[in-house]
Amino acid sequence: MAHTPGQWEPCDGASVGNLEWPTHVKRTFLDEQGRRVTQFVATCNDMLPEVHANARLIAAAPEMLAALKLAVGEGSSFACPEETEAKLLAAIAKAEGH
Repeated sequence: MAHTPGQWEPCDGASVGNLEWPTHVKRTFLDEQGRRVTQFVATCNDMLPEVHANARLIAAAPEMLAALKLAVGEGSSFACPEETEAKLLAAIAKAEGH
């Protein structure tokens, strides 16, 4: 299964109607009818001191995955030691659930 498409963005807590959302990562896009839709991608435990850093890291994940694929993809001119390339490929496999 593929991940939710980016652009993701970290956000502090929010209220939607009677619901309270903790720090979260969201995606905002226009649907087929041109309506603005907000999709919550992840929530982060507000009790952790590093919650905002976690939200920023999660929000950057789609762009980081794309950059990794670009770096090690066919035709790439990016040169790195074999050990580094193995770590990049392992990170891609982990992100894709392999």
